[in-house]
Amino acid sequence: MHRYDRVVSRIAWGLAALVASVVLGCGPAIWSVNLHRQVTIAYGNVCPATRANPEGRCFTQGPAGGWPFPFLVEQPAMSPRGTLTWMTDDFTLGWFLVDAAIFGALPVAGVAILRMRRRRSSAAPLTFADFPRD
Repeated sequence: MHRYDRVVSRIAWGLAALVASVVLGCGPAIWSVNLHRQVTIAYGNVCPATRANPEGRCFTQGPAGGWPFPFLVEQPAMSPRGTLTWMTDDFTLGWFLVDAAIFGALPVAGVAILRMRRRRSSAAPLTFADFPRD
């Protein structure tokens, strides 16, 4: 076996792990849009201006999708009120990537923990003879 074969093998496994974590991360992140929560959104600017609201914006509760961080927030002027759609509502790529990274890191961490446990269990078990006596 050539010494570069191990390096190529490690790179291939690393790329496979990266692709798997992206797939396993984006899937649940996309599905998490179905978990709606209510957030405060601006839906117009015809409310009376006040010192706390000088622009006269109107606020209401609307759905936001994505877990643990919402990345799809309703835009009442563009879509039917109370619904979330990918094409007409406000999509924030940054929060989507954070959610996907969290979901993608979970399987990678699980594999790393299993590999560490497997290495420990394959080692010879310790006996009392292995410990020094005082």
